[in-house]
Amino acid sequence: MRCLRCGEPLSEGAAFCPHCGAPVARGAAADETRVVAPAGEADETSYVRYSGDEPTQVGEFSGGDETRVSRRREETVLAGETTLLDSPDGADGPGALDFADDRGLDGDGLDVEVPPPLYAPATTAKPPAPEPKPRRTTTYIFIAIAACVVAAVLGAFITWRLELWGGVSVPDVMGMGESEATAELTEAGFEVSVSPVVVDEGAGTVVSMQPQAGRRVALGRTVEIGVGVERAVPDLVGLSLDEAREKLTASGIEHTRLEYQNSEEPKGTVIAVSPVAGTKVAADDVVTVVIAQPYTVPDVLGLTEEAAVAALERAGLDATISYVPSDEVDAGRVVATDPVAGTELREGHGVEVSVSSPYPKSPFDLTGFMRFKPEDVSKFLSEAGFSVSYAKNVDGILEMAWRPMMPGSSDLEADGLAVEAVGFSPLPFSIPNGIQLFPRDLLREGMAPLGACLAIDSAGSSGGLELTQDCVTRIMNLCGLRSEPDATTAASKDGAGASAAPSVAYVAKASAMDDYVWYVVIWEDSGAGAPGGLSIGGASGGEGTIHAMAGMAGKGDIERSLEAEGITLDDFDGSLALGAATLVLQGQGITLPE
Repeated sequence: MRCLRCGEPLSEGAAFCPHCGAPVARGAAADETRVVAPAGEADETSYVRYSGDEPTQVGEFSGGDETRVSRRREETVLAGETTLLDSPDGADGPGALDFADDRGLDGDGLDVEVPPPLYAPATTAKPPAPEPKPRRTTTYIFIAIAACVVAAVLGAFITWRLELWGGVSVPDVMGMGESEATAELTEAGFEVSVSPVVVDEGAGTVVSMQPQAGRRVALGRTVEIGVGVERAVPDLVGLSLDEAREKLTASGIEHTRLEYQNSEEPKGTVIAVSPVAGTKVAADDVVTVVIAQPYTVPDVLGLTEEAAVAALERAGLDATISYVPSDEVDAGRVVATDPVAGTELREGHGVEVSVSSPYPKSPFDLTGFMRFKPEDVSKFLSEAGFSVSYAKNVDGILEMAWRPMMPGSSDLEADGLAVEAVGFSPLPFSIPNGIQLFPRDLLREGMAPLGACLAIDSAGSSGGLELTQDCVTRIMNLCGLRSEPDATTAASKDGAGASAAPSVAYVAKASAMDDYVWYVVIWEDSGAGAPGGLSIGGASGGEGTIHAMAGMAGKGDIERSLEAEGITLDDFDGSLALGAATLVLQGQGITLPE
């Protein structure tokens, strides 16, 4: 078998010609006619055409020479087509067979008529389909295109790396000095803009740049570099507060503290800064800015006397202290100021400060003797004209008596009554008495009393004391005492008395108040002396002299003191007033009849 295209011998079962790559035909379909192979004896060569599956002989050659026949055109022919076959030498003559050519040309290039071939009946066997022709040309094209693309990309990358296009890289000038960095950027083809940046370290060198080093940008672009400068306190004196804040921010100072100080400078201007201007500071340091404000009375209400005076002095004002009685503010604290807080004044202007008095209101202020500091009570009594007549410290318990240096002084009188003595003891029902040459002022030494009492008589010859409950009320008001719902009253019985005791008439009232127990007792005796053995003149009654005592002590202290003496309230039928009257009169040597 030979190849129909080039005539080379083919091996049995070959699908393609090993010489020219043409496919080898194996059969023909029923609707086509194909020249497939030569046939005949050794000395002759016949060419047949198959129509369908049946062969039809259409030509024959004779001779001893081998005749190679090749088709000029396509292998497939249909009924009615003509095909021209040439001899090996390309000329007509012996050994050549002319087939009709579908181009309509004869061997000499002239049109000839070729009768349609005869076809044999189609056979049932079908030749195998030809194998596809390899597409080597398309593969080569794709490889060539890929190579071109790779070459283009590689070339673009190399030229970009060489900075032949796409801009140039910004040089790294971080850490350089300003002049060196500017020169390098200018030489590289960039414009340079310099701005200061406040830093703790790296002053004088480049600490920031934009665009950043290494970025590709167009030539001629401006590169902004930040040069470090030290953080220092700016000069702020004379600026407004807003201007000062802007300048501090620009200097990199974020932590500030404002203080206001009275000044004659315009209100709201900076009059001082700490640390002073020019001082180097760190990022976390605090800068204090002092702002001017008019001399203004500060709010000192409720402050102690000392604190109020200090605040006014800081404000550039002078304080004048006056003491006033007050039940709303604790002793020693500011009640009011004149002018009031917030008033704008000139430097050095005076301000009157009213302080709740830390001293008793008067010699009758029994509650003050118990509430105020012992030192202040001592000072008050001394300034009121009293002196220490007796003082004793019994196991930490104070017993003390104060008597006026000038009896009958108007400073010791009020509402027709006069204080004749002040005593301190745990059982305040009589004035402690004794003879001492140089008694100590234990109050001034800070020893606090457990109880206090007053010996009260009429002022002069006015006869202010009366044996009535109205007089008891007058004494209560002078002493600052307040009656509670549990208050009790007591009075002597008509005709009461005993042959073994002097006759006595009395009225009394007692009550609890806050944490204290108090009493007032007024009595008239016909033979006893004055309270506490004093030689004083009392009010003249019908048959004797009228005296009075008032006293108070802490609830717990009085209970313990009475218990120590073996006395209970039950001994007086539960009446505080009766118990107080009994104990007061016993202290004067008077025993009430049973």
